[in-house]
Amino acid sequence: MIDLVNAVYLFFQHSPKRKRFLERVLAVSAPDMKKQKLTGLCKTRWVERHTCYETFYEMYTLICECLEAILAPHDYPEMYTSWQGVWDAESKTQAQGLLSSLVSFQTILILLF
Repeated sequence: MIDLVNAVYLFFQHSPKRKRFLERVLAVSAPDMKKQKLTGLCKTRWVERHTCYETFYEMYTLICECLEAILAPHDYPEMYTSWQGVWDAESKTQAQGLLSSLVSFQTILILLF
C-alpha cells in the first residue's frame, strides 16, 4: 500500500500536465474540498505519512476518476472542456496500471483498515 500511494503521488508529481489535470478534476468534481493536492510520503516522519494517507483516503474516488478520465476522455466531457492536449502512451499505460491496482479488492480492504 505504501508503494502504491507513493506511485500515485509520483505519477502526478512528475508531470505538470497530469498534475494540472488532477487539479482540474478536483475543481470540477469536488470544488468545496479543502485538500487540493496529493502529498508525498516522508521517509523519516511517521506523522507526515499519516497525513499523506488521510489525504489519499479523502481523494481516493477523485484519483480513480482522474485516471479513468485519462484512459477514456470521451466518457468525461466535463473534464475536457477548454482542456488542450492529448495523453501520450506512457501516461495511459501508467494510468491503467495504477487504476487496476487501486480498484483491486486487496487495495480497497487495506485502505479501509
